[in-house]
Amino acid sequence: MSFFLSTFIRGHQVEVVETYLVFFAVGISYFFPRLGSTRFARWERGLARIALRRRLAVILTGAGALAARAIVLPILPVPVPSIHDEFEDLLMGDTFAHFRLTNPAHPMAAHLETFHVLQHPTYTGIIPPMQGLLLAAGKIIGGHAFIGVWLSIGLMCTAVCWMLQGWLPPKWALVGGALVVMRFAVFSYWSDSYWGGAIAAAAGALVLGALPRIKKHLRLFDVLAMGVGLAILANVRPYEGLVLSLPVAVGLLVWMTGRSGPALIESLKRVVLPLALLMGLTFAAMGYYNWRVTGNPLHTGYDVNMSTMNPVPYFPWQSVRPIPSYRFKVFRDFYVNFQLPQYQAVQTVGGFATVTWLKIKRLSAFYFGAALGLPLLMALFMGGFRSVFLTRLRFLSVVAAVTLIGLFLEVQYAPHYAAPLTCVFLCFIVQAMRYVRVWGRQRRPIGLLAMRAVPILCAVSLVLGAVQIASGFYITQDWPHSWYSVHIGNVDRAQIANQLAEIPGQHLVIVRYEPWHSVHDEWVYNSSDIDGSKVVWARDMDTVQNQELIHYFHARRVWLLDPDKSRSRLLPYPGADEPSQLATVEHGSSLLR
Repeated sequence: MSFFLSTFIRGHQVEVVETYLVFFAVGISYFFPRLGSTRFARWERGLARIALRRRLAVILTGAGALAARAIVLPILPVPVPSIHDEFEDLLMGDTFAHFRLTNPAHPMAAHLETFHVLQHPTYTGIIPPMQGLLLAAGKIIGGHAFIGVWLSIGLMCTAVCWMLQGWLPPKWALVGGALVVMRFAVFSYWSDSYWGGAIAAAAGALVLGALPRIKKHLRLFDVLAMGVGLAILANVRPYEGLVLSLPVAVGLLVWMTGRSGPALIESLKRVVLPLALLMGLTFAAMGYYNWRVTGNPLHTGYDVNMSTMNPVPYFPWQSVRPIPSYRFKVFRDFYVNFQLPQYQAVQTVGGFATVTWLKIKRLSAFYFGAALGLPLLMALFMGGFRSVFLTRLRFLSVVAAVTLIGLFLEVQYAPHYAAPLTCVFLCFIVQAMRYVRVWGRQRRPIGLLAMRAVPILCAVSLVLGAVQIASGFYITQDWPHSWYSVHIGNVDRAQIANQLAEIPGQHLVIVRYEPWHSVHDEWVYNSSDIDGSKVVWARDMDTVQNQELIHYFHARRVWLLDPDKSRSRLLPYPGADEPSQLATVEHGSSLLR
């Protein structure tokens, strides 16, 4: 039996196995609807007692997320970066951890060019700073950027549970908190890479969780929570945060001017003024940061990158900018041969519809999957659309619709673009579970057992994923567009960096790509203090320019690396000075000779 189970898990994606289990659970619910009723009822009473202690429920949710990710560290250790965005985030985190907002442009910047990183007028990442600040906090608190990722998972799950308490009964808020822990805190790329997602989800939960509390209590704490959420969104997902905040702003305005709202003066003093002050400070800080990075408070690093490197527009109705003259083929391959076709694909109505449908499928796979999609599908089948989306959660439905429309208008897409809506999706799922539970036929509680099975299915999927990883099988064919998105990372680069760290002195690695090199497999990334780094990674240019680079780093051992060879070989650079000829490092071997 164990051999069969192991073989089955190794040969199938966890998402596929989960789908089989969903069908099995529905069948069991139909034929044995009262299975385990007494035991389930006892567990639910205990859950309800905990849920009534709201602060305890929120704390337990966050602590459970941190514990869950820590428990799987032996089989899913600290991630190794590989995606362009990860190295960019790590650069910004390293910069902030050294208490700098940016770094001076490097004299050898031409050799150090890489994706999503400014070289001029200063040296830093191009995205808003929030994810970098989180990674910097991890380095300062625990000595490693991954601590920041780990803490962000706990913050996300805490914030989502808190948000659910504002919209749903306490017991169901705790159920939603448990679901977000099992779905996003363990095997999601949000917890297994440096790419981000969790902090944007936490920010969206703060904004939407504060709204019903402000209407009910008009407390300063809730207003500040909303302001903090908006500030984080502006510095992690500014466009999606803006789209989400528009219906929230309209909802607040309608409430403040309506009959059920407080007096206008009271609203201005206790809601508008604190929010305006907090957002004013946020925008001032953002302007100062932009000024330090680009020299202009109104121009972001992303703006500079778009004008100098990336000709592909953000939205399909915008025009393609003139294609820059790239120094290196890999940049043309990425921007012109990879990203530009994505823009061209949405230029027709049919193409836009096809791409949008693909986004919907990938969004559904990541945020719902078979187990969390089951309550929604059953509720819709039972005619519960109005009960789920148009009664208690009507406003959240408007927020989701507006934000998703804005999301689908973008040319690019990744699951974390929709991260601010994570708490909304959980609200819909839990509300659907509440509706389906009371459904049955001929006094048979079919829906009750099916909904009781949902958390169990999620837990079983976690166990299956752990077994698969422990067995050495990483089946992630659609990474990162699935909730089970194990991130392997650029292990080759990390191994070579570790080997070089054992050799005395400092090193310069000149990276040479073959014509067929994949644009998604990047090696040239550096820390914030390039000259002080143990290893500097640079691009191969012509002989004269390479000699200028070697002369600048004259005290370093110089290596030539071609990662596209069958085995990534690190060899002494031809003609370099004697220090570089002391060793030869070959990927896959610990031998230094």
